[in-house]
Parts: sequence; structure tokens; C-alpha cells
Amino acid sequence: MTRNTRRHGGFTLTELSIVLVVIGLLAAASLGAFANRDGRRIEASAEAARIEAAVVAFARLQHRLPCPDTSADGREGNAAGTCPAGTETGWVPYESLGLANPAAAQRARYLVYRNGAADADLAVLAERTADLPGTTGHLSRNDLLAALANAAAQPVAAGRVHLTGDGGTEGAEDCATNRRLHPAFALILPGEDRNGNGSGFDGLHAALPATGACIASPTRAASIDYDDHVLAHGLTTLAGHLLAGGP
Repeated sequence: MTRNTRRHGGFTLTELSIVLVVIGLLAAASLGAFANRDGRRIEASAEAARIEAAVVAFARLQHRLPCPDTSADGREGNAAGTCPAGTETGWVPYESLGLANPAAAQRARYLVYRNGAADADLAVLAERTADLPGTTGHLSRNDLLAALANAAAQPVAAGRVHLTGDGGTEGAEDCATNRRLHPAFALILPGEDRNGNGSGFDGLHAALPATGACIASPTRAASIDYDDHVLAHGLTTLAGHLLAGGP
């Protein structure tokens, strides 16, 4: 007698095994992709914290924030070594902070609040507390604290670096109608080129202007076309760090 091998429905054990193997491979690939993305987020967070600490240390020593690097050479200012007035956006000045200048695709954006009209240009050392030359308070930490206080008194304006909402609890991501706050400085670390624009920077960060930059909230969720890592250091937070560091 011969066995009838035809089936009218269902899987054989061999076919079921093959399906389970394929599903396992796909699941492993997906988990690997998520693990890689989680790993990149952890690395970006650690790198942002490292740069943040270097910027705060610079502020404690120099009584001002570093100027953005506009020539990507790792040093403050432009190729001539000068800090153009009002320029708020550039690259992290790695070498000026004592850090190694990374490859171009890995460099982080750096933004600093600068408002000379309100005596709140945080990248400029200036006497703001009427201390005479030669006295302890002349061109000191107190002058940066005064600049931070002046900055905190200003309304959030489109013409200065500011954060918008996160599309959730902080409201819509809308640079025209939802300007949240001015940071003392902010860092933007690139992720993958998810939107295919040829850059690791996504969304609002893809083409940052020199001044008046509107940037995404640090709490904005990652999506299929956005995975930048944003760190915003507040005005009062920086003042607290300066005061905690002693005179």
C-alpha cells in the first residue's frame, strides 16, 4: 500500500520547522538593530555629557562660554581665530576644550546664547559688575553670572537660539508658535541618516542657520526619520554650576 502524501491543509513538521527558523532569524535581526540603536543612544548620551562637562569647566576658567567653531578645525571662531559677533551656531570647538577633534561625520553641533544688546553675550568676557581693574571681581565669574541673569530676563525670541516643543507634553514642535526657552548652550549629536538627506542631522537640525536657531526639545522621541541627540544646558543650571565651583 502506498501512502498518500498530498495535504489538504496545514504544515508538515519540516515546513513548520523552516518557518520557525525564518521567524527566529528575522527576530534576531530586529533585536540586533534595536540593540545597535540603543547602543548608539547610550554612546551619544555619554559623549554629550563629556562635552557638557568640558564646556562647564571652560566657563569656570575663562568666565565665559566658548565661541562656536565655524570652520570645523576644532578651535573657537572662524579660520582666522576670531569669534564673529552674534554667531550662535557652529561645531563644538573640541581642541579649545581639550578634546580630540573627531571625524567630520561624528562632530556635534554647538549653540550658545549671545545677546550683546542685553549685555548677555555668553561667549564674550566683559566687565558687567563695575569692578575696577586689579580688583578681585574684575572680569571674574561674577561677570558671567551677571550675563546669565541678563539672559534669563529676556523674552524667548526667534532671533536667538531656542528650544521648541517635543510633540508631546511640551507642546507642538513649532518654531513660530511654541518657543519654549533659551538655553545657555546646547549640543546636538548626529545619529543615522534616516531621512536620506546626506547628513546625520535630522529635522530642524538639518540646515541650522548661524543665528536664530530653533532646535528640537531633548525630550522629542526618536522616529523613523529623526534620531538626533539633544542636550540643552539651562541658564540657571549653568549659574548653579558656577556657584558650586567656588570663587
